[in-house]
Amino acid sequence: MNAPIIWIISPVVVAILLLFIKNKNIREYLYIGISFIFSVLTLLIRIDLVGEKGFLNIGIPSVLNILGRSFVLLENDKFLIFLVYFFNAIWGATSVVLKKNARFIPLGLVYTAFLLAAVSVEPFLYSALIMEIAVIMSIPLLVDSRAAKKSGISRYLIFQTMAMPFILLAGWFLAGGEISPVNPDQLVQATLLLGLGFVFWLAIYPFHSWVPMVFDETDPINSGFIFLLLHSIYFILILKYIDGFAWLRTYPVFFQALRFLGIIMASFGSIGLFFEKSIRKMIGYEFLHSVGILLVAIGLSATRGITLFSYLIGSRLISFSILSWSVSRFESLDARMSVLSFRDLTQKRPIAGASFLFSLLALTGMPLTVGFPPQQTLYQLLAADYPTILVLMILSNILITMTVFKLTKEVLQKKYEIIYLLSALKEELFLVFILIIFIVFGFFPRLILVRFEHLVSGFEFLIK
Repeated sequence: MNAPIIWIISPVVVAILLLFIKNKNIREYLYIGISFIFSVLTLLIRIDLVGEKGFLNIGIPSVLNILGRSFVLLENDKFLIFLVYFFNAIWGATSVVLKKNARFIPLGLVYTAFLLAAVSVEPFLYSALIMEIAVIMSIPLLVDSRAAKKSGISRYLIFQTMAMPFILLAGWFLAGGEISPVNPDQLVQATLLLGLGFVFWLAIYPFHSWVPMVFDETDPINSGFIFLLLHSIYFILILKYIDGFAWLRTYPVFFQALRFLGIIMASFGSIGLFFEKSIRKMIGYEFLHSVGILLVAIGLSATRGITLFSYLIGSRLISFSILSWSVSRFESLDARMSVLSFRDLTQKRPIAGASFLFSLLALTGMPLTVGFPPQQTLYQLLAADYPTILVLMILSNILITMTVFKLTKEVLQKKYEIIYLLSALKEELFLVFILIIFIVFGFFPRLILVRFEHLVSGFEFLIK
């Protein structure tokens, strides 16, 4: 028994077994419980630490060899493992409470296993192949046979597939060149190939069109689950590439490109969100905006930038999850999912409306939200060295904040009776509970965000 068997192979086997359970409720509860167990196991088991044991005195090796390739999960990877399986459990529980048809149950465990396999495979350039398998695996979790539009999902599959050959070609160029490329020309070629692969992976302009389209075509309970996990793993892999190639982390042009592309995506996402009328597509544009912020943080190319990235991705996971859940709650209504009907939607689902607005504010880094400390730190770092990027970043966040204020004004024009609000609280106790926790995190953000430092603890060359 070793770590990859427990957290990569076993979830696939469990997911296949769950498919044979006909009772939907039992399958959902088992999915939630098993996902939670896989996350808790990271607290009870130690990996490759001689003389040290976990709470249950269990120690396991880290390596699994398959067909000449190694899958390695180290002690430093345990927080990532915990995070992805806890994410499965929380999203599964949310779908049950909101009475949603979560297409990721039970195959979300297979999808998660492939994502972890991509992070753990050695040589790590083979992660591109495994990520492509994960992308293909995600298609049936997104496609709804009853939906009339599927063009966004088609574009998603095409653009994600186009990333794979560029990254594999870069690996071919750099065979045996982890320390330094053979010559300067190879450096430029390899950087361009890797850069193009990352551009397709992260849906960087002009290959971004599928993001708002996919969010428009699917319930956010499904699209949010798929893309929050997928892009989080993409960013971890990008850091792994930077950490693995000495020439790449010392190549200033690469980090300049990350900052440039990041501020383009942050600006473009905020402009799109400001002018967008479809609430579903607004989620997609906010997704692009947050991708841009994370790219800017990595582009700072310093220890403080990488640590800041871990805080930003933590606040993003929390805030974007609540954003997706609140919009998914609107989906149970027959009203149009439009900004023009936001007042009517909020009248019927006031707690969902409040969660939607508050999570958007958190994603822009407003005070007293979980996104405020990392966003303020990013402003400070940019002010010292990149004032132009700072101005554009602030303007992008102002656009999103203006959108929130505009929607809030629409909501406040309607008078709500106390009795009506109390009845709404009873119907949406789950969202009330989540919103309260979210607000508490805003007052004590370090209670949660400091945990995410473990995401980057294994990148010894980036955080030294």
